[in-house]
Amino acid sequence: MVSWHQVSSAPDGAGPIDILIAIGSSMSGLILLVAADSIFITDIIKMLFTLISEKYLNRREKRGRAEERKRWVGWNERRLDAESKGEEFTEPPPSRLMDDGNE
Repeated sequence: MVSWHQVSSAPDGAGPIDILIAIGSSMSGLILLVAADSIFITDIIKMLFTLISEKYLNRREKRGRAEERKRWVGWNERRLDAESKGEEFTEPPPSRLMDDGNE
């Protein structure tokens, strides 16, 4: 639209270079606005991605802690059950299993 306006309102005798200079100077504000908007939009996308990834990582960490707790509770219940029956309990604790790479 700016280009059409500059071409149609160019004074008589204005050459193509004069028209291009007029178009460029008319659009310079628009170009700056588009560049600023692009930076702003990029920052918003980056912020949203960070929030989403943090939520995902927090959820995954909570799930991991819950699974670890479940392993420990199960191990402790088996240990207490063996103890109450007077049986020997030789199963290593869950952390030792994970350290050995068996799980």
